[in-house]
Amino acid sequence: MHGKMGRVKRSCEIFDAMGAVKTVVSWTAMIQALAMNGHGVAALVRYTQMLREGFMPDEVIFLSVINGCSHSRLVSEGHQLFKSMIEEYHITPWMEHYGSMVDLLCRAGSLDEAFEFVLAMPVTPDPVIWRVLASACRDHGNASLARRVMDHVIRMEPDHEGNYVLASNLYAADEDWRRVVDVRLDMGVRKGTSRAAAAVSSVEVSGE
Repeated sequence: MHGKMGRVKRSCEIFDAMGAVKTVVSWTAMIQALAMNGHGVAALVRYTQMLREGFMPDEVIFLSVINGCSHSRLVSEGHQLFKSMIEEYHITPWMEHYGSMVDLLCRAGSLDEAFEFVLAMPVTPDPVIWRVLASACRDHGNASLARRVMDHVIRMEPDHEGNYVLASNLYAADEDWRRVVDVRLDMGVRKGTSRAAAAVSSVEVSGE
């Protein structure tokens, strides 16, 4: 509870006072508290301490500490943890682990690396992962990669209206008005509007 309220110092005091009665659950709570409050380095320190005391990390522990690396932009450390989880502890990553790695790379501005990471995933990435990458492209002004990412997003969820809104906003930020119009036309058709009628409502966007 203290960790969720941001009272990290108090959480650490309570945790340290537990002494030898610590469990995997308490270690998880401690690492999560540090990670969610932006203390990535401290989360890594606690993770290392946990290993020294003989506890085995599980899927939740790895997810928490990788999230901590993401919030603190500890790219190398996050990569090493992800690799260790698979190769050393033989844990199959959840979709959330892949998503956390994509978020880590995106926060660090490594968008091309994030894109290649997603393409190399041994499982089909879910639309959420693609949207995280698309939003990062918008934030970093990478229009060319944004187009490639949105192609994947819309192909996976052609009936999800939010995807068209995101694509329209991405193209508008890049002042690619023709693509904005095309996206809005497609969105109108998905809603049951004829393409001709949708075109009329999009004239103002293109300025034509």
